[in-house]
Amino acid sequence: MSKMKRDEVLKGIPLENIDSYRINKIRDAVIKDRRRIVVLDDDPTGTQTVNNVKVLTVWDVDVLQEAFLDEIIFFILTNTRGMSDSEARILLDEIMDNIMTAAELAEKDFVVIARGDSTLRGHYPMETQVIKEKIEKRMLSEIHGEIIIPYFKEGHRFTYNDIHYIEEDGCWTPVGKSEFAKDLVFGYQNSDLKEWIEEKTNRKFLAENVVSISLEDIRVRGAEAIAEKLLNVVNFGKVIVNAVEDSDLEIFTLGLLQAEEKGKKFIFRTAASFVRIRCGIERRPLLTREEIIKVEQGRGGLIVVGSHVNKSTRQLKNALELNDVASCEIDVEKLLSSEFSGKEEIERVASIANQFINLGQSIILYTSRKLNKSDNQLGRSNMDISQIISNAIVEVVRGIKTEPSYLIAKGGITSSDICTKGLEVRTTKVIGQIREGIPVWQINNRLSYVIFPGNVGTENDLKDIIEQLN
Repeated sequence: MSKMKRDEVLKGIPLENIDSYRINKIRDAVIKDRRRIVVLDDDPTGTQTVNNVKVLTVWDVDVLQEAFLDEIIFFILTNTRGMSDSEARILLDEIMDNIMTAAELAEKDFVVIARGDSTLRGHYPMETQVIKEKIEKRMLSEIHGEIIIPYFKEGHRFTYNDIHYIEEDGCWTPVGKSEFAKDLVFGYQNSDLKEWIEEKTNRKFLAENVVSISLEDIRVRGAEAIAEKLLNVVNFGKVIVNAVEDSDLEIFTLGLLQAEEKGKKFIFRTAASFVRIRCGIERRPLLTREEIIKVEQGRGGLIVVGSHVNKSTRQLKNALELNDVASCEIDVEKLLSSEFSGKEEIERVASIANQFINLGQSIILYTSRKLNKSDNQLGRSNMDISQIISNAIVEVVRGIKTEPSYLIAKGGITSSDICTKGLEVRTTKVIGQIREGIPVWQINNRLSYVIFPGNVGTENDLKDIIEQLN
């Protein structure tokens, strides 16, 4: 299937069911329910739609217990997308043990959302399977099904007739035909989510057995019909949800809440849009410069671009055209080669960044875009190479002694490692978005940190955001 215009794909679609008060109904239900909503985010970009929400980068029991007592919803940044399968499995084991201990101490029940990539990359189905097994073993409570929702309006990802699409330049491309499906670590073939589940589970769950919540279910039959479908889900059956507007997820959520009220329990693997709607969080206007930079320091900003997807490279190219912003390339081949000292390259880049930030000039640090393929021949996996590069970026940030006026990180793994390892942040809060799908965290009530996902935004968004903040 080739690219198609939106109207061609959605020909004959039922009319959208709009209700401006529906999100309020969901919020009231969430408050009445009293369960905590714990979002396990496999990289920091999952906060793309929420505001005024706490983010934890550690999972100590005392920190989790405090979150259970004080918050209705909170995120835990696991960064498992940047880990191997075995590393991610061990980490999730530990996190789930601590979550359940903290919940017991706080005397709170909870529901888990595994926030994942809207382009279907990540450790699926392992992550949700681990979460299910841990909950069932310790809490003696059956998880009836898994609900999968990759719809993400802010990133132009839509699901219709069970096929997941990416929209670019007004055209819809089935996700299996996109660059993301060719990911060297998390690649796949299918755009039909039923077939994708069969592919990723190695046929443990067959496409023919996947329950589909269609747009006809949502827009014509309504919440009661959705609840009826969900009530019949057993044995950790898979459910996919079609959506092309937020209102579709609002109606689905009302049906979900009805099913949960009758005792059904689910784990969720979703993109960021569902998180906001499931929690009953209203949209807020995009953040202004005054809301992001509260104290003028006379220092330059720091922009770090680690993501290598094509969209990030195009955005970087446009940002490098800014006349009043300095730039410095991090030579990846020097980081990987035995002939050069990675430490020397790290110190060189950090020194240059310190100099410009102190002078009040913003600087873009970016990894070189070409990688010598011989590194794979030396026995290094793509994940190993990514971790070497990411660790170097962390060391560069640690070597920058002057706090910038703002910080932008481009790429999920890049932004996670800078936050947790470079800045050693334990808890923070997402205050909103600077562009659709691009969240801003406030660190220590001082430094504004723009989390810019690699696969989100127009080609000029990075350039425009830098101009806005300078």
